[in-house]
Amino acid sequence: GVRLPEDLGLAVLSQNLEGTGLSGLQENQQVIGAWAVELAVARIMNRDFGIPAAPRIEMVNSVWVEGKTLRPLNAQ
Repeated sequence: GVRLPEDLGLAVLSQNLEGTGLSGLQENQQVIGAWAVELAVARIMNRDFGIPAAPRIEMVNSVWVEGKTLRPLNAQ
């Protein structure tokens, strides 16, 4: 009996939100994939095999998708 977004708001993290009606962050899979290929090629070319001695984290921005599962900011 819970109604979205009247009783409860829902925001999700997903690979593809377009057309779902859900509000949330959509991952940028194309950029993540392109970066993974660049990293793999660079490691092969540099003959850098095995587990990295100093691992690093790369961040890729997501895109906000305005769905129907959150109330507007000006709603009371």
